[in-house]
Amino acid sequence: MAKGISKKLEKTYEFPNLAHLHFLIKLYPIRAKIRSLHRSLFAAPAFLGYEGRAEVSETFEHASERYHENRWAYCENFWELKFHTCLLKQLPDKRFLNPISTITKSYDRGLFWDPRTTLPKTIELFPALASAYRFLASDEFLQRICAVSGDSIERGCYQILMTRAYWGSSVIPHIDSQNDPTRINFIMFIDGTGGDESGGLGIWGDNEFKELIFEPKILRNTCIFYDMSEAFYHGFKPMRRGTFRWTINAAYSKK
Repeated sequence: MAKGISKKLEKTYEFPNLAHLHFLIKLYPIRAKIRSLHRSLFAAPAFLGYEGRAEVSETFEHASERYHENRWAYCENFWELKFHTCLLKQLPDKRFLNPISTITKSYDRGLFWDPRTTLPKTIELFPALASAYRFLASDEFLQRICAVSGDSIERGCYQILMTRAYWGSSVIPHIDSQNDPTRINFIMFIDGTGGDESGGLGIWGDNEFKELIFEPKILRNTCIFYDMSEAFYHGFKPMRRGTFRWTINAAYSKK
């Protein structure tokens, strides 16, 4: 859920603007059934198991000072290179994600996991992805988040998912409805075109895309994380033609 959305900006998302996405949203029930059918009829790719372990690099700790100052931070080379290379090779195809269903948060999403439950078998089809999910929910990473945040708050991971964005995809600037400053969101860019208007989730001082504070331009093995306070908005403008973006999103809250 989102709040603080500009009604003026929201009107610019109405048809005929972004007409191709409105068309896809209208077809959501059909597209969702087709993807489900494809998952049932066609065998999943046979990936070799990942023999190593997922590992977040020390660049995460290097972002600590910026996070203390701003309550958000960005870091490059987030995953260790060897693991990230394997993760790229095991990206799921779109049939494993739910198709776009809303215009102001317009991307495919899926492979959800609540770490308080067993990891779904569908995610296990992608060994590197499963390894990433487990690491993000591990005590080791939770301790590193506590150290980087510098607030001594013990957190647990309550949701991990994957997203796929493309031409026209956007997130209207908003504040998360659970505006609890002890909660932290991680957006990990696994692969993407990069550059302007390519899906880099920006930090904004307003809700109309006028006061940009920071926008990631490198969307391969980078990460932006922020607390869910009311200090700023987050979102990204409609992506330019020819761009794409894959992310893993993880959310953490106080235990």
